[in-house]
Amino acid sequence: MKMGIVVPEGLQRLIAERALGEPSVARALEGYILKFDLSRVSQAMLELSDRFNRIDETLGGDYMESEGHRAAYLLYFLPANFAKASVVLSELAPTFAGRESLSILDMGSGPASMSLAALDTLGRLPGVARIDFTVMDSSRGALEDGAFLLRRYAADAFAEANAPKLVVSTAVTDLETAAFSDRRWDLIIIGDTLNELHRGTARPAASHAAFLENLAGNLADDGSLVVIEPSLKSIALRLQAVRDIVAEKPGLCVRAPCLRQGPCPMLSEDHERDWCHTGALWMRPPFVRCIDKATGRKKFVLKFSSMVIRRRTEPPAEAPGGMTAFRVVGDLRREKGKSRIMLCGEPGCRMLTILKRDVNERTEVLLGVERGDIVAVDSWEERKDGWRLSAGAAVEILRRYNRTEVPE
Repeated sequence: MKMGIVVPEGLQRLIAERALGEPSVARALEGYILKFDLSRVSQAMLELSDRFNRIDETLGGDYMESEGHRAAYLLYFLPANFAKASVVLSELAPTFAGRESLSILDMGSGPASMSLAALDTLGRLPGVARIDFTVMDSSRGALEDGAFLLRRYAADAFAEANAPKLVVSTAVTDLETAAFSDRRWDLIIIGDTLNELHRGTARPAASHAAFLENLAGNLADDGSLVVIEPSLKSIALRLQAVRDIVAEKPGLCVRAPCLRQGPCPMLSEDHERDWCHTGALWMRPPFVRCIDKATGRKKFVLKFSSMVIRRRTEPPAEAPGGMTAFRVVGDLRREKGKSRIMLCGEPGCRMLTILKRDVNERTEVLLGVERGDIVAVDSWEERKDGWRLSAGAAVEILRRYNRTEVPE
């Protein structure tokens, strides 16, 4: 078994109902979509995918007002975005422990993909009795889908005794000019949206950083701002540049994925071929598998870049005494007589080599890590090609990035 994210069946049912109609739900949950609907949805999905991947941007920004594109987004992109946000929010969840009520702003919400993940992850925390959602988007149709899914999922997914009270407010908004006066939120989410803003500006990273800094001014004292973006190299590198600007702002800290507040080491000349992004395994809903089969896609791994900004400065991972925390920022590479993995932490971002002869019961956990995991290492050696794990080193897994087991 490998670790991965599962989209709850109850949410899958609601997505299929909203996209295809109630009579088609049972078939969709078995991985079957009627030929006419499948042809329409598959074509719309490919058009959306080309737009999101900057392959063909002829599809206008009002695509969510098209019934076919909305159905494709609901069935194919919403579950994936739900899973991405679930990964990021599950790591952040402990910062919300002990709160009775939560206020959440979802900017550029679309059909509330990220808000649904926040409801599913944070709504199950002990003691949470109320969640206020404010969802903003330029598409009225997408907001209607999102409000429907949030309200229905909240009613269906929680035992009556444990269900938090849900308040959902929607607003059709131009995000670049949105103003919030003195409103404060515990969590602000901006998913797959930042890269859509300030297009054509001479210094997009500076514009995006200023936008986020302004937005962070509407965080509660212990609040968090979550940014999730595509994993495209150009977009991820820009987010890294934004991160460096934000990290220098007084009163703000970058809590994730970074384990350091200094300049991003991946922006140095030593990492011209690298960019910071991660991947999460997930269990594809049956209707996603159906669309994948029809289009020749294989959406096994969800790749994305992200950043969590906090109003409080705090270490994201406490390493045991004498050890140093690192985020795994690359895939494990197995070579003859050794394995290599890229780690990033306070000492920098380097490739760590693990010689086969040095693997023992205290270090073998490194051979099972995946991108996004946080590990603690007590000793390594500097080499010309990076770091080498010391022969007598000890390693601990501090956090796995994925939550649930899925079949290989």
